[in-house]
Amino acid sequence: VSLCSLSTVHCCSGYIPVLSRELLFGRGRTIGCVVTSLKHSFFVVSATCPDVKFVIGLFPSLLPNEFRKTLKYPATPPVLVGVELDKGLSALTDYLTGKRNALAKQTKETPTTDEQRRAHEEILHIWEVIDSTLLKCYLKINDALVRPLLRLKDNCCHLVECERVLQNAEKYEELVQLYQNKENHKKALDLLLRHGQKSTGSLRGYEPTIRYLQHLGPQRLELIFEYSKWILKAKPEDGLRIFTEDIPEVESLPRDKVLAHLESVAKSLVIKYLEHIIIYGQDTNPVFHNRLITLNRERIEAILLEMHTKDNGSDSVEVTPGVRAGSEPGDLGHYRQRLLTFLEQSQHYNPAKLIVHFPIGKLFEERALLLGRMNRHEQALAIYTHVLKDTKQAEEYCRKNYNRSSEHSKDVYLCLLRMYLQPPQASSLGVSSDTIPQPNVTAALDVLMEHYENIDTAKVSRTVNDNVVVCARCMCVCCSDADFVKIK
Repeated sequence: VSLCSLSTVHCCSGYIPVLSRELLFGRGRTIGCVVTSLKHSFFVVSATCPDVKFVIGLFPSLLPNEFRKTLKYPATPPVLVGVELDKGLSALTDYLTGKRNALAKQTKETPTTDEQRRAHEEILHIWEVIDSTLLKCYLKINDALVRPLLRLKDNCCHLVECERVLQNAEKYEELVQLYQNKENHKKALDLLLRHGQKSTGSLRGYEPTIRYLQHLGPQRLELIFEYSKWILKAKPEDGLRIFTEDIPEVESLPRDKVLAHLESVAKSLVIKYLEHIIIYGQDTNPVFHNRLITLNRERIEAILLEMHTKDNGSDSVEVTPGVRAGSEPGDLGHYRQRLLTFLEQSQHYNPAKLIVHFPIGKLFEERALLLGRMNRHEQALAIYTHVLKDTKQAEEYCRKNYNRSSEHSKDVYLCLLRMYLQPPQASSLGVSSDTIPQPNVTAALDVLMEHYENIDTAKVSRTVNDNVVVCARCMCVCCSDADFVKIK
Protein backbone atom coordinates (compact mmCIF):
# COMPACT_ATOMS: atom_id res chain seq x y z
CA VAL A 1 0.00 0.00 0.00
CA SER A 2 2.86 2.35 0.81
CA LEU A 3 4.46 1.54 -2.52
CA CYS A 4 1.16 2.30 -4.21
CA SER A 5 0.97 5.64 -2.47
CA LEU A 6 4.32 6.63 -3.98
CA SER A 7 2.47 6.93 -7.26
CA THR A 8 0.88 10.09 -5.92
CA VAL A 9 4.24 11.65 -5.01
CA HIS A 10 5.37 14.46 -7.25
CA CYS A 11 8.65 12.93 -8.47
CA CYS A 12 11.18 14.48 -10.79
CA SER A 13 9.28 13.07 -13.75
CA GLY A 14 6.13 14.87 -12.74
CA TYR A 15 2.81 13.87 -11.23
CA ILE A 16 2.09 10.14 -11.53
CA PRO A 17 -1.52 9.01 -11.61
CA VAL A 18 -2.69 6.91 -8.69
CA LEU A 19 -2.15 3.19 -9.27
CA SER A 20 -4.87 0.88 -8.19
CA ARG A 21 -4.36 -1.44 -5.27
CA GLU A 22 -5.56 -4.28 -7.44
CA LEU A 23 -2.68 -3.64 -9.88
CA LEU A 24 -0.10 -3.65 -7.09
CA PHE A 25 -1.35 -6.61 -5.11
CA GLY A 26 -3.13 -8.55 -7.84
CA ARG A 27 -6.09 -10.73 -7.18
CA GLY A 28 -4.46 -12.63 -4.34
CA ARG A 29 -6.36 -12.31 -1.09
CA THR A 30 -4.06 -14.28 1.21
CA ILE A 31 -0.91 -13.38 3.13
CA GLY A 32 1.02 -15.95 1.08
CA CYS A 33 0.69 -13.72 -1.95
CA VAL A 34 2.45 -10.79 -0.31
CA VAL A 35 5.98 -11.62 -1.47
CA THR A 36 4.98 -11.97 -5.12
CA SER A 37 2.86 -8.84 -4.84
CA LEU A 38 5.76 -6.88 -3.36
CA LYS A 39 8.04 -7.80 -6.22
CA HIS A 40 5.35 -6.78 -8.70
CA SER A 41 4.77 -3.56 -6.79
CA PHE A 42 8.49 -2.69 -7.01
CA PHE A 43 8.35 -3.38 -10.72
CA VAL A 44 5.45 -0.97 -11.16
CA VAL A 45 7.06 1.69 -8.96
CA SER A 46 10.31 1.32 -10.90
CA ALA A 47 8.44 2.40 -13.99
CA THR A 48 6.57 5.25 -12.36
CA CYS A 49 8.78 6.76 -9.64
CA PRO A 50 12.38 7.35 -10.74
CA ASP A 51 13.61 8.61 -7.34
CA VAL A 52 14.84 5.51 -5.49
CA LYS A 53 15.28 7.43 -2.24
CA PHE A 54 11.49 7.59 -1.78
CA VAL A 55 11.29 3.80 -2.10
CA ILE A 56 14.25 3.18 0.23
CA GLY A 57 12.74 5.57 2.76
CA LEU A 58 9.79 3.22 3.28
CA PHE A 59 12.15 0.93 5.22
CA PRO A 60 13.68 1.78 8.59
CA SER A 61 17.40 2.38 9.13
CA LEU A 62 18.36 2.37 5.45
CA LEU A 63 18.70 6.11 4.98
CA PRO A 64 20.29 8.55 7.45
CA ASN A 65 17.59 9.77 9.83
CA GLU A 66 18.14 13.43 9.00
CA PHE A 67 17.66 12.79 5.31
CA ARG A 68 14.73 10.39 5.78
CA LYS A 69 12.86 13.09 7.71
CA THR A 70 12.97 15.36 4.67
CA LEU A 71 11.04 12.85 2.53
CA LYS A 72 7.32 13.63 2.35
CA TYR A 73 4.82 10.81 1.85
CA PRO A 74 1.02 11.05 1.37
CA ALA A 75 0.66 8.81 4.42
CA THR A 76 2.96 7.66 7.19
CA PRO A 77 4.89 4.56 5.97
CA PRO A 78 4.20 1.43 8.01
CA VAL A 79 6.79 0.05 10.40
CA LEU A 80 7.84 -3.38 9.14
CA VAL A 81 9.25 -5.95 11.56
CA GLY A 82 10.19 -9.61 11.61
CA VAL A 83 9.31 -11.74 8.61
CA GLU A 84 7.52 -8.88 6.87
CA LEU A 85 10.69 -6.76 7.05
CA ASP A 86 12.83 -9.59 5.67
CA LYS A 87 10.44 -10.12 2.77
CA GLY A 88 10.34 -6.43 2.06
CA LEU A 89 14.14 -6.09 2.14
CA SER A 90 14.51 -9.07 -0.17
CA ALA A 91 12.16 -7.48 -2.69
CA LEU A 92 13.94 -4.15 -2.25
CA THR A 93 17.34 -5.68 -3.09
CA ASP A 94 15.94 -7.04 -6.36
CA TYR A 95 14.53 -3.62 -7.17
CA LEU A 96 17.80 -1.83 -6.34
CA THR A 97 19.87 -4.34 -8.29
CA GLY A 98 17.76 -3.64 -11.36
CA LYS A 99 18.21 0.09 -10.85
CA ARG A 100 21.95 -0.40 -10.41
CA ASN A 101 22.27 -2.31 -13.66
CA ALA A 102 20.37 0.41 -15.47
CA LEU A 103 22.71 3.09 -14.07
CA ALA A 104 25.75 1.08 -15.15
CA LYS A 105 24.59 1.24 -18.76
CA GLN A 106 24.17 5.01 -18.52
CA THR A 107 27.75 5.61 -17.37
CA LYS A 108 29.57 3.73 -20.11
CA GLU A 109 30.17 6.87 -22.17
CA THR A 110 32.47 9.62 -20.88
CA PRO A 111 30.63 12.97 -20.46
CA THR A 112 31.97 15.78 -22.64
CA THR A 113 29.67 18.75 -21.94
CA ASP A 114 28.82 20.51 -18.69
CA GLU A 115 25.27 19.26 -18.86
CA GLN A 116 26.46 15.68 -19.36
CA ARG A 117 28.89 16.02 -16.46
CA ARG A 118 26.14 17.26 -14.14
CA ALA A 119 23.93 14.37 -15.18
CA HIS A 120 26.82 12.00 -14.63
CA GLU A 121 27.42 13.33 -11.12
CA GLU A 122 23.74 12.88 -10.30
CA ILE A 123 23.87 9.28 -11.51
CA LEU A 124 26.91 8.60 -9.34
CA HIS A 125 25.09 10.07 -6.33
CA ILE A 126 22.11 7.78 -6.89
CA TRP A 127 24.49 4.87 -7.42
CA GLU A 128 26.11 5.66 -4.07
CA VAL A 129 22.73 5.58 -2.34
CA ILE A 130 21.83 2.28 -4.02
CA ASP A 131 25.08 0.50 -3.16
CA SER A 132 25.06 1.74 0.42
CA THR A 133 21.48 0.55 0.80
CA LEU A 134 22.25 -2.82 -0.75
CA LEU A 135 25.05 -3.30 1.77
CA LYS A 136 22.67 -2.58 4.65
CA CYS A 137 20.04 -4.94 3.23
CA TYR A 138 22.55 -7.75 2.79
CA LEU A 139 23.71 -7.33 6.38
CA LYS A 140 20.13 -7.88 7.51
CA ILE A 141 19.04 -10.73 5.23
CA ASN A 142 22.19 -12.43 3.85
CA ASP A 143 25.58 -11.11 4.99
CA ALA A 144 27.41 -13.51 2.64
CA LEU A 145 26.54 -11.09 -0.18
CA VAL A 146 28.33 -8.13 1.41
CA ARG A 147 31.83 -9.05 0.26
CA PRO A 148 30.89 -9.73 -3.38
CA LEU A 149 29.25 -6.28 -3.43
CA LEU A 150 32.35 -4.61 -1.99
CA ARG A 151 34.62 -6.44 -4.44
CA LEU A 152 32.85 -4.98 -7.46
CA LYS A 153 35.16 -2.61 -9.33
CA ASP A 154 32.33 -0.12 -9.82
CA ASN A 155 31.24 -0.28 -6.19
CA CYS A 156 30.03 3.12 -4.96
CA CYS A 157 29.31 2.50 -1.29
CA HIS A 158 29.49 5.66 0.79
CA LEU A 159 32.64 5.34 2.90
CA VAL A 160 31.55 7.02 6.14
CA GLU A 161 28.04 5.57 6.22
CA CYS A 162 29.09 2.01 5.34
CA GLU A 163 32.07 2.22 7.69
CA ARG A 164 29.71 2.98 10.56
CA VAL A 165 27.35 0.15 9.64
CA LEU A 166 30.11 -2.45 9.26
CA GLN A 167 31.75 -1.44 12.54
CA ASN A 168 28.45 -1.75 14.38
CA ALA A 169 27.95 -5.21 12.84
CA GLU A 170 31.57 -6.16 13.70
CA LYS A 171 32.19 -7.11 10.07
CA TYR A 172 35.89 -6.31 10.10
CA GLU A 173 36.92 -8.34 7.05
CA GLU A 174 34.26 -6.54 5.04
CA LEU A 175 35.45 -3.23 6.49
CA VAL A 176 38.96 -3.96 5.24
CA GLN A 177 37.47 -4.69 1.83
CA LEU A 178 35.62 -1.36 1.91
CA TYR A 179 38.80 0.54 2.77
CA GLN A 180 40.69 -1.27 0.04
CA ASN A 181 38.01 -0.50 -2.53
CA LYS A 182 38.11 3.17 -1.56
CA GLU A 183 41.97 3.10 -1.58
CA ASN A 184 41.99 4.12 2.06
CA HIS A 185 44.86 1.72 2.67
CA LYS A 186 46.19 3.29 5.84
CA LYS A 187 42.89 2.75 7.63
CA ALA A 188 42.77 -0.82 6.39
CA LEU A 189 46.30 -1.53 7.56
CA ASP A 190 45.69 0.09 10.95
CA LEU A 191 42.68 -2.17 11.37
CA LEU A 192 44.68 -5.23 10.32
CA LEU A 193 47.46 -4.30 12.74
CA ARG A 194 45.07 -3.98 15.69
CA HIS A 195 43.27 -7.22 14.99
CA GLY A 196 46.40 -9.07 13.87
CA GLN A 197 47.85 -8.82 17.36
CA LYS A 198 44.76 -10.35 18.94
CA SER A 199 44.44 -14.05 19.74
CA THR A 200 40.93 -14.40 18.32
CA GLY A 201 38.98 -13.11 15.36
CA SER A 202 39.07 -13.61 11.61
CA LEU A 203 41.86 -11.02 11.18
CA ARG A 204 44.19 -12.39 13.86
CA GLY A 205 47.77 -13.23 12.98
CA TYR A 206 50.07 -12.05 10.21
CA GLU A 207 48.49 -13.59 7.13
CA PRO A 208 45.73 -10.98 6.47
CA THR A 209 48.27 -8.14 6.58
CA ILE A 210 50.75 -10.05 4.40
CA ARG A 211 48.10 -10.65 1.74
CA TYR A 212 47.04 -7.02 1.81
CA LEU A 213 50.58 -5.66 1.49
CA GLN A 214 51.39 -8.03 -1.36
CA HIS A 215 48.79 -6.36 -3.56
CA LEU A 216 49.60 -2.69 -2.93
CA GLY A 217 52.30 -2.37 -5.60
CA PRO A 218 55.25 0.01 -5.99
CA GLN A 219 53.08 3.13 -5.89
CA ARG A 220 52.50 2.56 -2.17
CA LEU A 221 55.98 1.43 -1.23
CA GLU A 222 56.16 3.57 1.90
CA LEU A 223 53.00 1.96 3.29
CA ILE A 224 54.40 -1.49 2.54
CA PHE A 225 57.62 -0.68 4.38
CA GLU A 226 55.83 0.92 7.34
CA TYR A 227 53.36 -1.92 7.96
CA SER A 228 55.74 -4.77 7.16
CA LYS A 229 58.01 -3.91 10.10
CA TRP A 230 55.94 -5.53 12.83
CA ILE A 231 55.74 -8.78 10.85
CA LEU A 232 59.42 -8.80 9.87
CA LYS A 233 60.41 -8.40 13.50
CA ALA A 234 57.92 -10.88 14.93
CA LYS A 235 57.88 -13.49 12.16
CA PRO A 236 60.78 -12.85 9.72
CA GLU A 237 60.23 -15.83 7.41
CA ASP A 238 56.57 -14.97 6.89
CA GLY A 239 57.38 -11.28 6.52
CA LEU A 240 59.81 -12.02 3.69
CA ARG A 241 56.90 -13.30 1.59
CA ILE A 242 55.67 -9.72 1.34
CA PHE A 243 58.60 -9.13 -1.02
CA THR A 244 59.03 -12.52 -2.70
CA GLU A 245 55.56 -13.78 -3.60
CA ASP A 246 55.11 -14.72 -7.25
CA ILE A 247 52.52 -12.06 -8.11
CA PRO A 248 52.88 -9.01 -10.41
CA GLU A 249 52.55 -6.38 -7.66
CA VAL A 250 55.39 -7.94 -5.67
CA GLU A 251 57.64 -8.58 -8.67
CA SER A 252 57.37 -4.93 -9.70
CA LEU A 253 58.68 -3.59 -6.36
CA PRO A 254 62.05 -1.76 -6.67
CA ARG A 255 64.53 -4.36 -5.47
CA ASP A 256 67.23 -1.92 -4.39
CA LYS A 257 64.79 -0.19 -2.02
CA VAL A 258 63.43 -3.47 -0.70
CA LEU A 259 67.00 -4.61 -0.03
CA ALA A 260 67.76 -1.42 1.89
CA HIS A 261 64.55 -1.86 3.91
CA LEU A 262 65.41 -5.43 4.85
CA GLU A 263 68.95 -4.47 5.83
CA SER A 264 67.57 -1.87 8.23
CA VAL A 265 64.74 -3.97 9.71
CA ALA A 266 65.59 -7.67 9.29
CA LYS A 267 69.20 -8.17 8.27
CA SER A 268 68.94 -11.93 8.68
CA LEU A 269 66.67 -12.03 5.62
CA VAL A 270 68.96 -10.15 3.23
CA ILE A 271 70.79 -13.22 1.91
CA LYS A 272 67.52 -15.08 1.34
CA TYR A 273 66.05 -12.10 -0.49
CA LEU A 274 69.13 -11.75 -2.70
CA GLU A 275 69.09 -15.46 -3.49
CA HIS A 276 65.42 -15.20 -4.40
CA ILE A 277 65.75 -12.29 -6.83
CA ILE A 278 68.91 -13.72 -8.42
CA ILE A 279 67.95 -17.39 -8.68
CA TYR A 280 64.19 -17.13 -9.20
CA GLY A 281 63.92 -13.56 -10.41
CA GLN A 282 66.87 -13.89 -12.80
CA ASP A 283 68.22 -10.51 -11.72
CA THR A 284 71.56 -9.69 -13.39
CA ASN A 285 72.35 -6.52 -11.48
CA PRO A 286 76.06 -6.77 -10.46
CA VAL A 287 75.32 -4.85 -7.26
CA PHE A 288 73.08 -7.66 -6.03
CA HIS A 289 75.53 -10.39 -7.07
CA ASN A 290 78.43 -8.60 -5.38
CA ARG A 291 76.36 -8.05 -2.26
CA LEU A 292 75.35 -11.72 -2.01
CA ILE A 293 78.99 -12.83 -2.32
CA THR A 294 80.09 -10.33 0.32
CA LEU A 295 77.41 -11.38 2.80
CA ASN A 296 78.19 -15.07 2.33
CA ARG A 297 81.89 -14.36 2.85
CA GLU A 298 81.15 -12.46 6.05
CA ARG A 299 78.98 -15.30 7.30
CA ILE A 300 81.73 -17.85 6.63
CA GLU A 301 84.39 -15.70 8.26
CA ALA A 302 82.19 -15.29 11.35
CA ILE A 303 81.86 -19.07 11.66
CA LEU A 304 85.62 -19.53 11.21
CA LEU A 305 86.39 -16.85 13.77
CA GLU A 306 84.11 -18.49 16.29
CA MET A 307 85.66 -21.92 15.65
CA HIS A 308 89.27 -20.74 15.91
CA THR A 309 88.62 -18.56 18.95
CA LYS A 310 86.94 -21.46 20.69
CA ASP A 311 89.75 -23.89 19.82
CA ASN A 312 92.89 -21.89 20.52
CA GLY A 313 91.93 -18.37 21.51
CA SER A 314 93.10 -17.03 18.16
CA ASP A 315 91.21 -14.51 16.10
CA SER A 316 92.64 -15.89 12.85
CA VAL A 317 90.28 -16.88 10.06
CA GLU A 318 92.83 -18.70 7.95
CA VAL A 319 91.78 -21.96 6.35
CA THR A 320 94.13 -24.90 6.87
CA PRO A 321 95.96 -25.61 3.59
CA GLY A 322 94.95 -28.86 1.96
CA VAL A 323 91.38 -28.89 3.33
CA ARG A 324 88.99 -28.60 0.44
CA ALA A 325 86.21 -26.05 0.81
CA GLY A 326 82.78 -27.52 1.33
CA SER A 327 84.08 -30.67 3.00
CA GLU A 328 84.00 -29.15 6.47
CA PRO A 329 81.27 -30.38 8.81
CA GLY A 330 78.21 -28.35 9.74
CA ASP A 331 77.34 -24.85 8.59
CA LEU A 332 80.87 -24.03 7.50
CA GLY A 333 80.97 -26.67 4.78
CA HIS A 334 77.38 -25.92 3.74
CA TYR A 335 77.88 -22.19 3.31
CA ARG A 336 81.30 -22.48 1.67
CA GLN A 337 79.91 -24.91 -0.90
CA ARG A 338 77.07 -22.50 -1.69
CA LEU A 339 79.50 -19.61 -2.09
CA LEU A 340 81.81 -21.60 -4.36
CA THR A 341 78.89 -22.70 -6.51
CA PHE A 342 77.70 -19.13 -6.89
CA LEU A 343 81.19 -17.82 -7.70
CA GLU A 344 81.47 -20.47 -10.38
CA GLN A 345 78.02 -20.10 -11.93
CA SER A 346 77.24 -16.39 -11.75
CA GLN A 347 78.40 -14.28 -14.66
CA HIS A 348 77.35 -10.94 -13.22
CA TYR A 349 79.61 -10.09 -10.29
CA ASN A 350 82.68 -7.85 -10.39
CA PRO A 351 85.72 -9.91 -9.31
CA ALA A 352 88.06 -6.92 -9.25
CA LYS A 353 85.93 -5.27 -6.55
CA LEU A 354 85.59 -8.45 -4.55
CA ILE A 355 89.15 -9.77 -4.61
CA VAL A 356 90.36 -7.21 -2.07
CA HIS A 357 88.03 -8.81 0.49
CA PHE A 358 89.51 -12.26 -0.17
CA PRO A 359 93.12 -11.55 0.84
CA ILE A 360 96.04 -13.96 0.49
CA GLY A 361 95.93 -16.65 3.13
CA LYS A 362 92.14 -16.73 3.51
CA LEU A 363 89.42 -18.72 1.73
CA PHE A 364 91.85 -20.12 -0.87
CA GLU A 365 89.38 -21.81 -3.23
CA GLU A 366 87.08 -18.79 -3.32
CA ARG A 367 90.07 -16.58 -4.09
CA ALA A 368 91.19 -18.93 -6.86
CA LEU A 369 87.79 -18.62 -8.60
CA LEU A 370 87.94 -14.83 -8.42
CA LEU A 371 91.50 -14.81 -9.80
CA GLY A 372 90.33 -17.02 -12.64
CA ARG A 373 87.54 -14.58 -13.54
CA MET A 374 90.20 -11.88 -13.73
CA ASN A 375 92.31 -14.09 -16.06
CA ARG A 376 95.09 -14.25 -13.49
CA HIS A 377 95.52 -17.94 -14.18
CA GLU A 378 98.99 -18.45 -12.75
CA GLN A 379 97.93 -17.14 -9.36
CA ALA A 380 94.80 -19.25 -9.39
CA LEU A 381 96.69 -22.40 -10.41
CA ALA A 382 99.34 -21.74 -7.78
CA ILE A 383 96.61 -22.16 -5.16
CA TYR A 384 95.35 -25.43 -6.64
CA THR A 385 98.82 -26.93 -7.14
CA HIS A 386 100.77 -25.79 -4.07
CA VAL A 387 98.20 -24.83 -1.41
CA LEU A 388 95.39 -27.28 -2.00
CA LYS A 389 97.72 -29.80 -3.70
CA ASP A 390 94.86 -31.01 -5.86
CA THR A 391 96.08 -31.89 -9.39
CA LYS A 392 92.61 -32.97 -10.53
CA GLN A 393 91.07 -29.67 -9.50
CA ALA A 394 93.92 -27.83 -11.23
CA GLU A 395 93.30 -29.70 -14.51
CA GLU A 396 89.54 -29.12 -14.16
CA TYR A 397 90.25 -25.41 -13.80
CA CYS A 398 92.27 -25.47 -17.03
CA ARG A 399 89.56 -27.39 -18.86
CA LYS A 400 86.93 -24.81 -17.91
CA ASN A 401 89.07 -21.78 -18.69
CA TYR A 402 91.03 -22.88 -21.79
CA ASN A 403 90.13 -20.96 -24.93
CA ARG A 404 92.42 -21.24 -27.96
CA SER A 405 91.08 -18.02 -29.49
CA SER A 406 91.45 -15.92 -26.33
CA GLU A 407 94.69 -14.12 -25.68
CA HIS A 408 94.04 -14.40 -21.95
CA SER A 409 93.20 -18.10 -21.80
CA LYS A 410 95.04 -19.87 -24.64
CA ASP A 411 98.10 -20.60 -22.46
CA VAL A 412 96.29 -21.79 -19.36
CA TYR A 413 97.81 -25.30 -19.61
CA LEU A 414 101.24 -23.73 -20.00
CA CYS A 415 100.54 -21.80 -16.79
CA LEU A 416 99.79 -25.09 -15.06
CA LEU A 417 103.03 -26.61 -16.38
CA ARG A 418 104.98 -23.61 -15.15
CA MET A 419 103.41 -23.88 -11.67
CA TYR A 420 104.58 -27.50 -11.43
CA LEU A 421 108.12 -26.76 -12.60
CA GLN A 422 108.66 -23.27 -11.19
CA PRO A 423 106.77 -23.00 -7.89
CA PRO A 424 106.16 -19.50 -6.48
CA GLN A 425 107.40 -18.29 -3.11
CA ALA A 426 105.44 -19.47 -0.07
CA SER A 427 104.83 -15.86 0.98
CA SER A 428 102.94 -15.16 -2.26
CA LEU A 429 100.59 -18.06 -1.54
CA GLY A 430 99.70 -17.06 2.00
CA VAL A 431 101.05 -20.24 3.55
CA SER A 432 103.66 -20.73 6.25
CA SER A 433 107.27 -20.09 5.22
CA ASP A 434 108.04 -23.50 6.66
CA THR A 435 106.10 -25.01 3.79
CA ILE A 436 108.32 -24.45 0.74
CA PRO A 437 106.56 -25.33 -2.54
CA GLN A 438 108.45 -28.02 -4.44
CA PRO A 439 108.53 -28.77 -8.20
CA ASN A 440 106.33 -31.63 -9.33
CA VAL A 441 107.96 -33.07 -12.46
CA THR A 442 105.65 -36.07 -12.59
CA ALA A 443 102.55 -33.87 -12.64
CA ALA A 444 104.18 -31.64 -15.28
CA LEU A 445 104.82 -34.61 -17.57
CA ASP A 446 101.26 -35.82 -17.07
CA VAL A 447 100.02 -32.42 -18.24
CA LEU A 448 102.25 -32.62 -21.33
CA MET A 449 101.16 -36.16 -22.10
CA GLU A 450 97.43 -35.43 -21.90
CA HIS A 451 97.22 -31.83 -23.12
CA TYR A 452 100.19 -31.31 -25.45
CA GLU A 453 97.85 -30.27 -28.28
CA ASN A 454 96.79 -27.27 -26.20
CA ILE A 455 100.34 -26.18 -25.34
CA ASP A 456 102.76 -24.05 -27.40
CA THR A 457 105.90 -26.24 -27.58
CA ALA A 458 108.19 -23.28 -28.19
CA LYS A 459 107.05 -21.77 -24.90
CA VAL A 460 107.49 -25.14 -23.21
CA SER A 461 111.18 -25.24 -24.05
CA ARG A 462 111.65 -21.84 -22.49
CA THR A 463 109.80 -22.96 -19.40
CA VAL A 464 111.95 -26.03 -18.74
CA ASN A 465 115.37 -24.94 -20.08
CA ASP A 466 116.90 -25.08 -16.61
CA ASN A 467 116.41 -28.81 -16.40
CA VAL A 468 118.03 -30.67 -19.32
CA VAL A 469 116.61 -34.06 -18.45
CA VAL A 470 113.09 -32.80 -18.15
CA CYS A 471 113.49 -30.71 -21.28
CA ALA A 472 114.55 -33.73 -23.32
CA ARG A 473 111.68 -35.84 -22.03
CA CYS A 474 109.25 -33.02 -22.71
CA MET A 475 110.47 -32.62 -26.26
CA CYS A 476 110.04 -36.34 -26.86
CA VAL A 477 106.44 -35.96 -25.88
CA CYS A 478 105.65 -32.77 -27.75
CA CYS A 479 107.63 -33.01 -30.99
CA SER A 480 106.93 -34.86 -34.19
CA ASP A 481 108.86 -37.98 -35.12
CA ALA A 482 111.17 -36.03 -37.49
CA ASP A 483 111.97 -33.47 -34.81
CA PHE A 484 112.54 -36.23 -32.30
CA VAL A 485 115.21 -37.82 -34.56
CA LYS A 486 117.07 -34.50 -34.76
CA ILE A 487 116.86 -33.99 -31.00
CA LYS A 488 118.10 -37.50 -30.33
